[in-house]
Amino acid sequence: EEVVGDGVMARRLFEKECDNFQAEEVLLLQLAAVHCRSKAQQTPGGVQTALGRLKEWVQGLVRRGEDTCWAGGVTCRMDIFLRTYRLLMAVYAHAPNGEASSAEVVREIAAGFATLNAHAVLCSSLCAVAAELGCPEACEAVANVHLKRLPLLFLTSSGAT
Repeated sequence: EEVVGDGVMARRLFEKECDNFQAEEVLLLQLAAVHCRSKAQQTPGGVQTALGRLKEWVQGLVRRGEDTCWAGGVTCRMDIFLRTYRLLMAVYAHAPNGEASSAEVVREIAAGFATLNAHAVLCSSLCAVAAELGCPEACEAVANVHLKRLPLLFLTSSGAT
């Protein structure tokens, strides 16, 4: 078996653009989140604002999800996936300022993801963000949705985190 490093894996993802149309934007989102997170000055209440926006977005998807027939679930649509992932990366960027009250909101988001049968990358990312916020138990609703958990910044090199 061939051992593949992070950099090689990222390049392989880009070899087949048709199969992975959102890889470039996901990589840019990951890099931007790492950069914003590394800034010394964080916005007070930023994580709560980001979680609130993600919660509102997921609740809207759940309300509209009943009327949508999309193979693999509504979060497999490119525009829905990218917007949801963008919101998750915003939470990650503000995660160092997380508060204890974050757990309940993460639980509600996870319940929404479970209702939507959300894309495995989104579920894995939510679990990683919950761990960053200090409430990994909050994403129990989606813990078994994916077989193998991806690292949060799966397209960046391991040195970027």
